[in-house]
Amino acid sequence: DFLKNEELASILPLNDKNFVLLITKSGNVYQGDLIKKTVSKISNVFSQTKNDEVTCGIAYNNKFLLGTRGSKVICLNDVGQVDRANPFLQSISNANIHAIFQTQNKNIWVLQNNGLNLFDFKSPFVTIFDQASIYDILIKDNIIYTATNNGVFYANFVKDPQNVNFDFKKIENLQGQTWSIQNLDNDVIISHDTGIYKI
Repeated sequence: DFLKNEELASILPLNDKNFVLLITKSGNVYQGDLIKKTVSKISNVFSQTKNDEVTCGIAYNNKFLLGTRGSKVICLNDVGQVDRANPFLQSISNANIHAIFQTQNKNIWVLQNNGLNLFDFKSPFVTIFDQASIYDILIKDNIIYTATNNGVFYANFVKDPQNVNFDFKKIENLQGQTWSIQNLDNDVIISHDTGIYKI
C-alpha cells in the first residue's frame, strides 16, 4: 500500500541492517524499516519535468549508483539524496543504462544501450566497447565476453584497462539478440534468441 503499486527497480542495503532503500522505476526513493514494517518517502531522483525511469541500482562505498533510461547514472548519498558531487558520472557515453556491476577491485562496469564503460572513483572512466547494445557481461579465464543485440563479442581482459585498448572480436555464426552469458560448470553458456549455446 505504501508504494501505491509502483514498480521497484532496486532494493539496496543501508548501513543499519534494519533499514533498506527502495528505489522505484519512477525515481521515488523510500526508506523501509524492516522491524516496524513501515515505508517512508525520502525523495525523487528526477526533476518534476523529466520523464525518465530507473533501471537498476547498486550500493557502492556508502553511496548508491542508479542506472536510468535517459539520465545516465545518478549517485545517491548514504541517506538517499541525490549527490551531484560526482560530475564524471555524467561523462558516460550513452544515457540509456541497462545494468551496473561492481568488481572485487571496486571498479564499476556500466552496461549501456550502445556500449560498455569501466570506471572507478579514483581514475577517469574508460569506454571499452561501443559496437552494440550490451545486455550482459562475463569475465572468465582473462577473457571478457559481452552479450549484445548483435551477438557475442570477446576480448582479452587486462588488469589495467587505462593503458590498453580492448580488441573485441565477434563470435561468428551467432548473429542476433543475446540476452545473457554465464559461467556454468566452467563452461560459457549463451542465452540467445535462437537457443542456448555453449562456447
